[in-house]
Amino acid sequence: MKTHTNTNPPAALDAAALPRLYGSVKVGERGQVVVPQEARVELGLRAGDKLLALGGFPGVRSIVLIKEESFGEVLAEVTRKLSSLEALLARPGSAAAKVPALSRAAARPRPATRGNGRSRA
Repeated sequence: MKTHTNTNPPAALDAAALPRLYGSVKVGERGQVVVPQEARVELGLRAGDKLLALGGFPGVRSIVLIKEESFGEVLAEVTRKLSSLEALLARPGSAAAKVPALSRAAARPRPATRGNGRSRA
């Protein structure tokens, strides 16, 4: 059996675009966690700052903390990326447009949401 070895170097990754791991934290008896010092310094977190605690990925027990004042920027970036994906899926003849489930998902209207991200239904 012949095996194929990929001789092409991996595409360069933009380190700034990747999530950063600052370390691990332990949940205390009262449900509190201490944000690692390096994260507090780099992200400009101070005592009294409000963080939004969001559930992470479906099927994965995770939590994401976002500085409350930055949430609008995060939401705008996610919206831009989704719009780009929708445009790609809607393009006739694209590989994604040939996958029925993806095409239906791109064509389906999204429900209106309140400011908290929950649907108004």
